[in-house]
Amino acid sequence: MKKVIKVFFIIMILFVGSPVWADTTVYLDIKTPTSTLYDQDITVTPCDSDNDNATPEIATAYCAILQSGIQNDWNWAWAPGAFLNSLGNIAGYTSQDKDNHDVYHYWSWSLNGTEGTTGLNQYELQPSDLILLDFIDPAPEPTPSTGSASCCSADFPLSVANTAIPTFSIKPIFDLKKAFDFLNAQQKENGSFGEDLYTDWTALALASGNSQDQTIKLIKYFGEAKIFGSLLTDYERHAMAIMAIGLNPYNTNGENYIKKITSSFDGKQFGNINEDNDDIFALIVLQNAGFIQTDKIINDDINFILSKQKDDGSWDESVDMTGATLEALAIFSTIPGVGESLEKAKEFLRQNQKDNGGWNNV
Repeated sequence: MKKVIKVFFIIMILFVGSPVWADTTVYLDIKTPTSTLYDQDITVTPCDSDNDNATPEIATAYCAILQSGIQNDWNWAWAPGAFLNSLGNIAGYTSQDKDNHDVYHYWSWSLNGTEGTTGLNQYELQPSDLILLDFIDPAPEPTPSTGSASCCSADFPLSVANTAIPTFSIKPIFDLKKAFDFLNAQQKENGSFGEDLYTDWTALALASGNSQDQTIKLIKYFGEAKIFGSLLTDYERHAMAIMAIGLNPYNTNGENYIKKITSSFDGKQFGNINEDNDDIFALIVLQNAGFIQTDKIINDDINFILSKQKDDGSWDESVDMTGATLEALAIFSTIPGVGESLEKAKEFLRQNQKDNGGWNNV
């Protein structure tokens, strides 16, 4: 039995789609906490979505925003993903709460009711997609009163004194800086983060651009060290990691990780015929390494992956592998059977979500 790789950070990092040449009509909804900036259909013309005139133009949510006529500003420091600095003269910023923790105010986006999993400039629009941009503006925590009020004072009437004092439920804010500080502290002198497994997943996290010095050390480490995996998924994971930080999967330290993957193809599927995780991760890697929908190896792999879907909509009855498969298949949703398969997978995830919002890694 192969080791099942947990899907950390893939959602934020991977996916560069294949070209879309025709205009695409979608629904664009742009909201702030107090107003609606845009709320209607828009026909999107393919545009330069990666800030590179040498690559084909594709239709993305980034293009939709540019063509909406609403003022916008972008940051390309985290390429291939473009970060939305401001929209409609509303810019993201960081404030501090009463405990001096960072509070992030930013533009969030969702696709067809699900939180966006790529950069706005990376997902290729499909007809009738619903794109929602929402400015996340957490309310400040209420400042507790330090004094006491008398029930008989004119400023605190008896009717209020006898009323239960309301309590506030404050949603905890994830401290991203502390998370990266913790990760960065784990880096070894050689630039790695310990075992290959942890080093690769950390590379995907650092690719967000939050830790430049650590990323430079990691790039140097990857350029000098080779992994010695016993499983095909080891090489697939490593290929995702090196691509995330801008290295060449066809030649990093003299190793061709794409060839390691493609050479395991038996004409139907990758690696072990009794497993599907190696096929799922192969599809994620290859679509980001230049392979396209019309390549036979891609079509055959998609068919094999679809054949492994369970009746409940999952792959391997696992939230992790089902989520990974959604990522792998998303840009191929126009292939017959893929769209229906994705909907079944989404329903499996809905049915297995816990009351606390998580999935408990089942």
